[in-house]
Amino acid sequence: MINKIKFLSLSALASAMIFTSGISQAAVNGSLEVKFQSSITSRSCDIGVIDETGNSNLSNTVILPSLTTDDVNTMTGVVGTSVSFSVGAVDQEECFNSGAVTTFDIVASGDQVSTDVLRNAYATGPANMGVQMLLDSGDSILNAPLLGQTVSSAEDTVVDLKAQLFHLDAIAPNEGLIGSTATFTTAYY
Repeated sequence: MINKIKFLSLSALASAMIFTSGISQAAVNGSLEVKFQSSITSRSCDIGVIDETGNSNLSNTVILPSLTTDDVNTMTGVVGTSVSFSVGAVDQEECFNSGAVTTFDIVASGDQVSTDVLRNAYATGPANMGVQMLLDSGDSILNAPLLGQTVSSAEDTVVDLKAQLFHLDAIAPNEGLIGSTATFTTAYY
C-alpha cells in the first residue's frame, strides 16, 4: 500500500512537472535587456538634490512653475521659467575635505521624447509637454555623461543644472499634470 501511494505521488509530481514545463515553454516569447548600475565611491560623498538656495532637497523633487493653457498656447520649445538645481555631494565640504576625492563621474538618463526633453510620465496629462533638463551651461547631460571631472574645491563636487517645461508641438496643450524622472549615477574617487 505504501509503495502504491509513493508511486501515485511520484506520478502526480511527474505529471505536474511535465505540465508546468510545457506551459513555461509556451510562455517564453522574446527577450529583454535589463540594465544594472552602481558605483564605488567615497563614503563621505552621499549625493542628493540641492535647491537654488543651497539646501538639500530631501524629496528629490524639483518643482517647476505651473502654466495655463494660455501661457503656452501654440508656442513651441521651452516655456515658462527655468528652475536651477544641483546634483552632487550633499555635504560638499565633507566630501572635498575627506582628502580621497579628486575626480568624479556623473551620468543622467531618462525617458526622452526629444533630445534633452524628458517625456511626461502622467498618462492623463498633456502628451505634448515634457521637461527639458540641461547643464546650467546649456549643454546636454542626458546625452553626454560628465566623466573624469576634476575636484579642486568643495563646489566642484556638485553639478549645476536647470529644468524647464517644454512644449513639443504647435498644438495648445490640454490641462493636466506634467512630471518626468531622471536617474543620476555618480562616482567620486
